[in-house]
Amino acid sequence: GAVDVAVSYRGKPLGHVTSENGHVRAMGSSFVDADLEFAGIGVLPEIVFLLEDLAKGTVPFDT
Repeated sequence: GAVDVAVSYRGKPLGHVTSENGHVRAMGSSFVDADLEFAGIGVLPEIVFLLEDLAKGTVPFDT
């Protein structure tokens, strides 16, 4: 089914993630092909951390 959840990065609201197909397990990690829509956020102070996480191949988003 479709997934639409709010996400945060390092404790700050980031936006919404939507996916047409996918399943998110409760209290666990899930991998889905999704689109992230940023919602008026100020991530600039966190950009160094975000780039480091991207270089590692994983970004710890919270839902």
